[in-house]
Amino acid sequence: MTITTEQTLARWLDGRLEAWREIDRLLAKRPRQRTLEEARRLLAAYRSLGRDLALARREMPEARTTAALGALFGRLHAEISAPASSWRDGVAELYRTRIPAAMTRLRTELVLVTTLFFVAALAGWICVNLAPETVELVLGDAAIARVEGGGLWTDDLHGVVPASQLSTSIMTNNIMVTIWAVLLGLFFGFGTLWIITLNGVMLGAVFAFTGRHGVADELARFVLAHGIVEISVILLGGAMGMRLGLALARPGLLGRAESLRAEAAALLPLLAVAVPALVGCGVIEGYVSPDPDIGWLPRLLIGLGWMMLFLAVLAGLRGVRLLDRREDPAFASDPVLAPEPRIAAP
Repeated sequence: MTITTEQTLARWLDGRLEAWREIDRLLAKRPRQRTLEEARRLLAAYRSLGRDLALARREMPEARTTAALGALFGRLHAEISAPASSWRDGVAELYRTRIPAAMTRLRTELVLVTTLFFVAALAGWICVNLAPETVELVLGDAAIARVEGGGLWTDDLHGVVPASQLSTSIMTNNIMVTIWAVLLGLFFGFGTLWIITLNGVMLGAVFAFTGRHGVADELARFVLAHGIVEISVILLGGAMGMRLGLALARPGLLGRAESLRAEAAALLPLLAVAVPALVGCGVIEGYVSPDPDIGWLPRLLIGLGWMMLFLAVLAGLRGVRLLDRREDPAFASDPVLAPEPRIAAP
């Protein structure tokens, strides 16, 4: 009987799967929680995992199993080669390496979620222009009456609600929306698609309705300083949710639970950017956006400046150097992000 290449690979995968799970389990522990024997097992597994990755890249370069092996090898490489570090080194490594690596994983999902959001916004805008009564689905009666009277529901915020109280309420709401955008991805991504679509439709519908009554420019003036980053963070949360949903829908050989855990661990650093960004948006929306004495130009400068800082942090503060990613030493030395295998084939 002839044994095919596929059968050979299947047997090899079955034989190595438990070893990969063991490596993943040990890496999930904090270094101080591991026994000496477990640390020795991780060191011994480094070469064998490198050979497994080289073989997988050669025989099945496009498979999700190969990508999972690459991520696992990257974690093991980082664990073994990392010097003893302080909490300051950990923070620096988080913002310099882990956050840009997480953004690299999200490129496709981020494009998909952004496209969906703006298509939904266009749909909401068209719907309200064709049937104005549908705005009742996204705005309450009081807000509708205020717009029909030539104003906005935000007009009474300044000087009535304390700015500190308003900021706290807004940032809490925005953080919860982003967290829901991530968590709803656990429904195989469909929950995330729903919340992104809903937010897009609401934005388009509100701008269409205010435009019909001549106050869309006032609404744009209100959201300009905080809205650019606020929407971007929600879209980032949506992309994270989609990625988690994909890990559940297509887990590969590692299983749904392990695939989800690995994906969540890789994406978790992005919350270290998203949450402070939303806190800043809340402060801006509480103190700047409702103030009628602040003109268009200061609002534009605040909005663009906050967005540029947000993007710079997501790029690991390397984007300001305008270097190609392949010229970045950190990128070239990363076993997961590097374009070519950096280990010899068996």
